[in-house]
Amino acid sequence: MNKVRIVIAGGGAAGHKLAYALQQEAEVTLIDPKPFYEMPLAAPRLFVAPRELPAIMPYAEFLPKVHFIEGTLESVASGQVTARETNDKGSRIAYDLALWCLGTKPDAQYMKANYPETLNDRGEIQVESTLRVKGLANVFALGDVADFKEKGAAWAGFQGRIVAANLRALMKQGPGAALNKYKLPMADTSIVLTLGRYNGVAQLPFVVTTWPWLLRKLKSQTMGVPSARKAIGLS
Repeated sequence: MNKVRIVIAGGGAAGHKLAYALQQEAEVTLIDPKPFYEMPLAAPRLFVAPRELPAIMPYAEFLPKVHFIEGTLESVASGQVTARETNDKGSRIAYDLALWCLGTKPDAQYMKANYPETLNDRGEIQVESTLRVKGLANVFALGDVADFKEKGAAWAGFQGRIVAANLRALMKQGPGAALNKYKLPMADTSIVLTLGRYNGVAQLPFVVTTWPWLLRKLKSQTMGVPSARKAIGLS
């Protein structure tokens, strides 16, 4: 049986995790203007100490089965997308499923123009607990564009794993597959703000604290880089 052809536009917090999770079961193409994923949380640290954390993760190291196109998405047609590569070469890629993981702010204009009934009064895409768009059997949405109270890259990463698992189930078992449901892995008010390598403030479900030792362990010391690398099979 031929593998499902999946095109992922954008290799950010959600895109690179989806590519990693689906590369064994599907024929995945990733389109991104850079050949690596860089941890956004670690970017300020890298600016002042570029070699302190291994926060830049080349796609070649953890996406060996993914066809990578270094470039940008140009156009979308039924069953085919066109990408403009950095060497100015154009590529047309056939797909069965396209996943949009682009942008630094929520953008639901496509859904507004084509499926306005899926949006709430704030312009967010309404999803079921499985992250499937309400009213559309084969469309999923995640991240800031979906109607979740919690917003940010960390939540998109959790949601990306659920979407990937559900896509695998649908590819293997068909429309009747039992799908996973997204549950908050922690309180949606939880947040850790860093101040340098050793300090900051954490709002946790049970306490608000500035205890340096705890802040270092939670985030300040490594900015979450080791756990992010482990999630995609890197040491």
